[in-house]
Amino acid sequence: SGLLGAYNFLDVTNEIGFTAAITDESFRGRDNGGQNANTQNFNINSNSGYAFGVWASNYGAIGMANRIIAAAETLERSEDPDLYDHVVGQAYAIRAFSHFQILTFFSTDYTNDGALAGVLLTEPTSDIFASVARATNGEFYDQITSDLNTAAGLINGTDTDTSGIKFMGQDFITALRARMAAYRGQYAAADGFAAS
Repeated sequence: SGLLGAYNFLDVTNEIGFTAAITDESFRGRDNGGQNANTQNFNINSNSGYAFGVWASNYGAIGMANRIIAAAETLERSEDPDLYDHVVGQAYAIRAFSHFQILTFFSTDYTNDGALAGVLLTEPTSDIFASVARATNGEFYDQITSDLNTAAGLINGTDTDTSGIKFMGQDFITALRARMAAYRGQYAAADGFAAS
């Protein structure tokens, strides 16, 4: 149930809407009634609905993934070790993906490890008013890589009911590694991941 709750947050509607409104991927038609008029000035700020949506949905997924990972430590793995590993592995993959989404939308320079990204959350918290400093891209990339390594060791199977196109599997991990390398300007590594 927790895993499905985490997946529920992975709605990329805001990312698609923002990209369509602020880039040259689309243009307002002649009969447009003013939709996205305030967004098509090529600026995004904190009161943009798209910015809020990207932030909220990804941190919602991170929060659920953190709760799954923490709860798993209190459960007996021996009852169904394959399912246990698979669910926990997907939680790590969701956390990696969501942190990467935050980085891609809120970092100032993907190739600079010292540039600020977002807030790196790796523990469940009940204090919704906690003040947490933004982390650097380097810290984000290290955490994402660690989460993907853990996920790769736990996620099993490729074509079962709990993997493949419905859930994150090994191909997803490889694709995210390739995308992250490309964003960092590490094109040889990106090509290697994309070819595997």
